[in-house]
Amino acid sequence: MRVMVLFFLLIITKYAFAEIYKWVDEFGVTHYSERAPIGIKAESINFDDEDKHVKEVIDKTDGNQKLSKGLANLIMKDYGDASELDCQKAVDNGNYSLDVMQENIRKSLKNGYISREKYEKGSAEFEKLRITLAEDKCENSSNEWRKYYLCLTNSMNTIFSCANKYLK
Repeated sequence: MRVMVLFFLLIITKYAFAEIYKWVDEFGVTHYSERAPIGIKAESINFDDEDKHVKEVIDKTDGNQKLSKGLANLIMKDYGDASELDCQKAVDNGNYSLDVMQENIRKSLKNGYISREKYEKGSAEFEKLRITLAEDKCENSSNEWRKYYLCLTNSMNTIFSCANKYLK
């Protein structure tokens, strides 16, 4: 599943974004968008300023490939697990990640960047992740599943980075 999700992230990000903005809302949730929010201070992401590993990967590519690889690395970056489990926050963060990516693959389909078949495969993979998100599952979780939800409790992580880390 990890390879399939990463594949779709790369295809989507190659075409879906021209510029990326990052901001943190009043609840401490980090957002990424191709549009700057109105009335909120947002940082324009320059992937060449990301950590050394990302910069090394980006320097080997150009144009849309830079953006695609930079976004994939940003989406998959592990910011560490939260120290305390908050199941509602974990589920909300996971659903937000999936909603953003689902919207982006819809745009890619609409604009002709991906086929209907790739869209449907990507959507199916996202739904496999979405069914992991439930407060009761979180509250009754143990071992790797508990770590997965702790990862999702950290608003800096995406569902993709947490799934990659714990649901192999």
